[in-house]
Amino acid sequence: MRRLLSCTALVIMGLAAACSGTSGEGTVIPEESSSLPSTPGASDPGAQPGSAPSSSPGPTAPANDGGTGEAGGGGGGGGGGGGGGGGGSLCIAGSVAETENNDTPDKANALAGASGTYCGTLSSKTDVDYAAFTLPADAKSIAFGSDFTKVGVEFDITVGGETFTLGDATLFRPGQRYVVKAYTTGNAPVSYRLSVDIKK
Repeated sequence: MRRLLSCTALVIMGLAAACSGTSGEGTVIPEESSSLPSTPGASDPGAQPGSAPSSSPGPTAPANDGGTGEAGGGGGGGGGGGGGGGGGSLCIAGSVAETENNDTPDKANALAGASGTYCGTLSSKTDVDYAAFTLPADAKSIAFGSDFTKVGVEFDITVGGETFTLGDATLFRPGQRYVVKAYTTGNAPVSYRLSVDIKK
């Protein structure tokens, strides 16, 4: 019950932040503890066995078969102008919650070039969310992971004019801008969380 109340409070804070009219930068969910998991999904209490990790210790990494990434449970979010809106039920302490209007790469929510999580809700099968960050020049590796409430969420990541899908070999480009596109292949509404783990 306590966990349910905590999750409900985070969703409410995410919705309030999404409706506050911020533009492009996303809203950081307040941290309850001083540390985030060092490996996406490894020590994350909300992670499910079906989450889809992808990593790169150097120029490219072997393809990862992914998995369903389905976390079960309900959706969340709602509210944001023209689409997704406000971090969904998968937002955790310290997450950057998507804020609308982030439906194009040039309006992508800004993420720190550091390890962390990004969360949101796709309200319809035509809704897309974008987020972006610059990988630090001194990064040694990058890994991605995801969780979502329904199957069908995809993440396309573009860097240096090349695009890969989460679960494929990750492109490692220190000093370059990564643009993440979250979309669904049909199930909506659906909440998601993307984990980014950068090692220096």
